[in-house]
Amino acid sequence: MLARLSFTDFNGQEFMNNSKDKKKIDNDLILKFAPKIVEGVNKLKKWSESI
Repeated sequence: MLARLSFTDFNGQEFMNNSKDKKKIDNDLILKFAPKIVEGVNKLKKWSESI
């Protein structure tokens, strides 16, 4: 199975402003500024593991 997905349901400017001084973008930062993206990816992962 091959799929290409794009997710943009977050405020990119706010994310960039809060990550520009960080050397590494970690899961906590992504969860803080893009929680719907994390939720959606987790649901897709769960679905893909069930097929």
